Amino acid sequence: MALWAHALGFKGSLCEIDTNECVSNPCQNHGKCVDQVNGYRCDCQMGFSGLVCEEDINECISNPCSNAGICQDLVNKFQCVCPSGYFGVLCDLDVNECEVSPCLHEGICINKPGGFKCVCRPGYTGTCFALR
Repeated sequence: MALWAHALGFKGSLCEIDTNECVSNPCQNHGKCVDQVNGYRCDCQMGFSGLVCEEDINECISNPCSNAGICQDLVNKFQCVCPSGYFGVLCDLDVNECEVSPCLHEGICINKPGGFKCVCRPGYTGTCFALR
């Protein structure tokens, strides 16, 4: 009588028991292991990909931040660090610097993207400081 090797992915004297390849917890980053015949599949959490969920998806790859904002990749999300003069989730909103009345000596403030300009009365310049 010949001895037969067990079929891959099965055990038991008649190869009647499917081996559970998920026992070793092969999926990383809280991925869910799904046992299959002679193998497994990992269902990855949002923000991860790869055969065993080992790759963190870079949400900054599309350059979502506007106005020279710096994108920081986080798990399943990103955060924009906005330059001075801008705010918002995507740094797409302009700060209205004129709300704080930065122009002195009755200068007229004009809000500009990322900053402001003062239109000064005669005898004044810059943010409407007196000429010397």
